[in-house]
Amino acid sequence: MNDKSVVLSISILISGREEMRKCLDSLTPLMEKVSCELILVDTGCNEEQLAIAREYTDLIVPFTWCNDFAAARNAGLQKARGEWFLYLDDDEWFEDPTEIVDFFLSGEYRDYNCARYYQRNYTSRVGEKKPYVDNVVLRMVRMMPDTRFHGIIHEFLIPTYVPIKDFDTCVEHYGYIFDNDADKYKHVERNASLLWKQLEAEPTCLRWYTQLIQEYIGIEEYERVLELCEKAFGVYDSFETVDNTQMRSAGALYSYAASASLQKYDYKEALRWAQKGIEDKLIYDCAKAHLYFLQAVVYQREENYQECLEAFLNYIRIYREKGQDKYAIGNETSLINNTVFQEIPLIRTTLRGLVSAAKVQDKAALEEYFYTLDWTDKRLFGQEELEKALLEYACEEPCESLTRMVKTMGEREYGILELAPVMAELEQTWLKDKKEELVWNLRRMAAQIGCDHQYVLSCRILVSERDGQTEVLEKVYKSIFEHCEAIYRTDAGVWEIAERKGVPLEKYFLQCDFNRWRSGTEEWIGTAPEEMIRIWKQRVRGWQTTEDIRYEYFYMRCSEALLYRTAEKQTSLEELEGCFRRHEERVLGYYRKLFREEVFEGLPEALPLEAQLALRLREVWRYRESGDERSALECLRRCVGFYSVLENTVGAYAKLYKEMLEKQNKRVEAENVELLQLVHSLKTVAKRYMDEKKYQEARGILEQVDQCMQGDSEARELLRQIEEKGK
Repeated sequence: MNDKSVVLSISILISGREEMRKCLDSLTPLMEKVSCELILVDTGCNEEQLAIAREYTDLIVPFTWCNDFAAARNAGLQKARGEWFLYLDDDEWFEDPTEIVDFFLSGEYRDYNCARYYQRNYTSRVGEKKPYVDNVVLRMVRMMPDTRFHGIIHEFLIPTYVPIKDFDTCVEHYGYIFDNDADKYKHVERNASLLWKQLEAEPTCLRWYTQLIQEYIGIEEYERVLELCEKAFGVYDSFETVDNTQMRSAGALYSYAASASLQKYDYKEALRWAQKGIEDKLIYDCAKAHLYFLQAVVYQREENYQECLEAFLNYIRIYREKGQDKYAIGNETSLINNTVFQEIPLIRTTLRGLVSAAKVQDKAALEEYFYTLDWTDKRLFGQEELEKALLEYACEEPCESLTRMVKTMGEREYGILELAPVMAELEQTWLKDKKEELVWNLRRMAAQIGCDHQYVLSCRILVSERDGQTEVLEKVYKSIFEHCEAIYRTDAGVWEIAERKGVPLEKYFLQCDFNRWRSGTEEWIGTAPEEMIRIWKQRVRGWQTTEDIRYEYFYMRCSEALLYRTAEKQTSLEELEGCFRRHEERVLGYYRKLFREEVFEGLPEALPLEAQLALRLREVWRYRESGDERSALECLRRCVGFYSVLENTVGAYAKLYKEMLEKQNKRVEAENVELLQLVHSLKTVAKRYMDEKKYQEARGILEQVDQCMQGDSEARELLRQIEEKGK
């Protein structure tokens, strides 16, 4: 029975979720200003959780859970005395209920019979800006004698009557985030079992089909989705008349079927379902907008850009008609609201339309829709297909508006970092295909982009020199050294122009920020081809007229990079050692300009690792020069892994050195075997001479043996015998 003193009854199912207090606290501003009652239906709280609930209300209704959400809701509804009724779950909370407060305080509530607001369903708990989907939900109604909840799951209030009030208010909800797949599947299994039961009770209710299909979409069971869609459409086709709810459900079913087919990469079926829905005169336009969205996806993937553009234009037409009409969106797309006119689908569809417009060279469409997007939005980064399509069109049909679009993309935050690689790739392709006119159109366009990116600066130089505007060259070269870390990636033609025009490159080189230049050098040299490193060594030597530490640093890094690449080649020990000796001179020459000489003698561990390695290698070579090859090898082995950059190269050096020593040892062993054989033969001859009493001949042979094999006991014994016999 309604109590006129209670304007609003608020009913919440509580089960002790961790967000329960946040939910209840969010109602405080509403309950303080509007005559409310709070009804909590306990579906499974422990004593501690009930104690929290009692802090907010004495009206707690115990309910034994029976797998029927409507029954639980109705238990709270039966206790309600207010003119209006609002229901929530204990894992959702109002962001700001001010709009609802004003609705009641102003008396506006007397002009409506129900109200809707947004449920913000977050899809992740991670990130500063957590991703979410907004759904329109009808959770407030004027109490009527026959007001009740229907549905054992995904329950809803019936009957509802117009007019409907639409709020911008939203409740936050994290209930669809799962810690793991097991929890997700368990949730789906529970919901699906209840929905199947509900569907058995109401086999012609499309609402239950859509809810069941949504569960299977969540776990990507697309074959099952399509089976249910076919079954649901069999029911839909049997209707003689179709009401609002059925029309809304049918629109969602077309979207589900087309989306599931798309996920299975069955583009033919996706287009068939989308077209069938579009041609259905009973389906709401807002729902058809999503079908046009899906068509655009398919047509773009199939590179059917004309059809993709048409689908985009139809989507945009409906968006312009109804995209800001909350009532239309809520009424026509409540089951697929998150995929129709939300910001992300709108952006994605527009991008597809722009790509298609560029591909088919529809300048009017490009000009109309390009600036509907906010090109400062970081979510627009990485649109390589659009960038490439627009550049190709702008170079083939140069005009001010297309150039302005390219400038807009290039000048947005980080824009040129994305655009430049695409430009460079196109340039290389066109150079290979000898499309010189397109190359120069591209360079002229790049030269107009307002930034100091090295590709843009290179194009400015190339275009200026081609057009005879050489008075700006020195300024641009100065910008290259001031703003570009990796000057080495600048077009080679740029440096040839500088040489021809006598641009004082050394002046700008020595003026640039050392730390930024050094960082760029290290980044470039780690991946640069060997030939390019050699070219740049020669190029920089051409600039040099003075002694400066950055020259020493550059040559040292080049030496290191070339030495690093030597390990990958088949090279001799002599060649590799020669490279190390030259590199050691570069390293120690550079660091001797930074450290006092006593550091090298007394505190070498204070030096950078690369300098310490150079000193250790000097020790290796001192051992070699003294003939102590084994100590040299042991010292070299200790160098392996000491400096990670050259670890492989030092390892290769140590391996070659070890192999050289092993060869030497084998050669010595072989020589020793030959000598032993010779000595044995000589002693045999000497013994024969002794048997023949030719003592003089035997003594000569044995003396030779003694010279070759000092300490040969057998030879000396034979010589003693000869001396005795000689007496």
